[in-house]
Amino acid sequence: MPLLSEAQQAYLSNPFYSALTTAQSAFGEHVGGALRYRPEILPFTTVATPETKIDPVQLRRDTDTNFIGVIPRMAAEMPDAIHAVCVQMAWQPRKHFTTPAPLLNECELGAAESHEMVELTQAAFPGYFRAETYRLGRYIGIRENGQLVAMAGHRTRMPGLREISGVCTRPGHTGKGYAQHLIQRLLADGSGDLPYLHSVSTNARAIAIYKALCFVTTGEVDFLKLSQQP
Repeated sequence: MPLLSEAQQAYLSNPFYSALTTAQSAFGEHVGGALRYRPEILPFTTVATPETKIDPVQLRRDTDTNFIGVIPRMAAEMPDAIHAVCVQMAWQPRKHFTTPAPLLNECELGAAESHEMVELTQAAFPGYFRAETYRLGRYIGIRENGQLVAMAGHRTRMPGLREISGVCTRPGHTGKGYAQHLIQRLLADGSGDLPYLHSVSTNARAIAIYKALCFVTTGEVDFLKLSQQP
């Protein structure tokens, strides 16, 4: 039996569009022909088809513009566009998956910790987390001496699917198993949705960690970034 149903495969071919036209529509806004998360939520923009006309000048006034899945042709042809490929992976657990107990220094993260979450992601992988990204789902973290040093949480959601994202560890604190632990904690959220995630195809270390946690590759999607130009 395939890991993904036909409906799930269709959703994941254009994941941010799927999320913004279903479970996360309250977080979106239309800018010209494009649909995007409001800039304080996420710096991601979507279109229904590659032929969709967009206004890149308007889109880039207040945020970076990132596309995953369906890429508008006019954006793909822009000289400053940054292209990459993302691997999509979905969770296929072994029969006897056991949720690890919370660590003593583990914590729930939300509005009160938003500034710390942004600061951590800026140190670990700049540019993809915003002040209100925490509103998209559950985020959990680990502290050392009061400082937030690792986190992970939920980003996009659509019928039957929930993305794990924001997985990061502060430089100087890697190699302690924090990322693996937090992902395992999130996998048992009880929602019934299939957990999935994205990784840039060149990030071999992250992909190896995900495979060890029983994620399997289900496909690849295009990624394109246009940097903000006020």
